[in-house]
Amino acid sequence: MLLKEVGGQDDLFTRLLSDHPISKERVAAAKALLSQLPAGGEDGRERYHRRLAALFRDAPAYEAYDKARKAYDKGDLTRARTLVDKAIEIQPREAVFHVLKGDIYQKRYLEDKALAEYKEAARLNPGYYQPHLKLGLLLDSLGRQGQARIALENSLKLLKTAAALHRLGRYALNDGDYATAKNYFKQAAESDSKEGRAAFVDLLRIDLPENAAAYLDAGLGLNKNGQVQITIQNNTPFPIGNVVVVVETPTGGERIRLGGVTQPNSESIYTAQARWTREQVNAASVRVVSARLAAAGIDDVQ
Repeated sequence: MLLKEVGGQDDLFTRLLSDHPISKERVAAAKALLSQLPAGGEDGRERYHRRLAALFRDAPAYEAYDKARKAYDKGDLTRARTLVDKAIEIQPREAVFHVLKGDIYQKRYLEDKALAEYKEAARLNPGYYQPHLKLGLLLDSLGRQGQARIALENSLKLLKTAAALHRLGRYALNDGDYATAKNYFKQAAESDSKEGRAAFVDLLRIDLPENAAAYLDAGLGLNKNGQVQITIQNNTPFPIGNVVVVVETPTGGERIRLGGVTQPNSESIYTAQARWTREQVNAASVRVVSARLAAAGIDDVQ
């Protein structure tokens, strides 16, 4: 199609050569470069044929793995196990095959066998994050947190995942290292996943009491009766209550605890009995100083 559009093969090469004409200088430069290269060398044919042969030999293994993966996703663990064993028999050095076999063992509550498969996958391909991640999460579920921490940290060196970040944040929190915990939770919360949302909940639990202004906006206004209104905008996807604000005026400040719960990504308006003029409102300011995550509405992310 391309040749026909530009007027045929001759026209195509004519245009190419008109852009990059062959000159005596370019030919001479190429010859000079060749003269500087060492004699002999390898044209790569033998290596190419070896790799091509390996691809043909291993193709049935990857075909079996694909079928095993589909069977696993459908919950057919017996068929998945048979197929992944076939894949491993053909190519025992493929890490992803052992990861899937570990997943099958874990589904069947054969944790020791699952650990062995994840360790084997990590040994075969140390640069692949998933065996380290799955090993760490399984060790954590078994209460072996020291080993789990090492495996999860190894996985993070290869790829940052919300699951590893969240779990390591929990370890830091248990150690009393709140700064490190918040750092892990913040990174994990960037993920729109169940682990990411759970990490955001943990972050809010420890950060809202001291840093509520990072998540809530506050404003002052008047209603039609001249009463002072405090508006709270919740910028998180979770309900927040126990909001405390400080209203600053030219004559001083007042700390006010607001009742109720501000719903996720929504605005709440609190009306005070005090009546101000517009000038008084313009001269004042309000800021959120403390809040807490409300219990209702977050059970689904725990």
